[in-house]
Amino acid sequence: MKNVVFLGPADNYIANSLKKSENISSLFLTEEKISLDMLIQQSPDKIISYGYRHILGRDIVSFFDRKIINLHVSY
Repeated sequence: MKNVVFLGPADNYIANSLKKSENISSLFLTEEKISLDMLIQQSPDKIISYGYRHILGRDIVSFFDRKIINLHVSY
């Protein structure tokens, strides 16, 4: 992975692990609501959502097909 967008709190195990990874050349972290245009500007190889309080729109999910990983802490 080169360019990663992390959606969620910047201070958790996953975000901290991504910050330390040598395999990531660019990491964009945000808790704010994002748009398709904002994500296109980042041109991510992967989008990781963990603890993100906003629902990703169908336009984002369709555009970044198979690049989004959505993690949950509950069963």
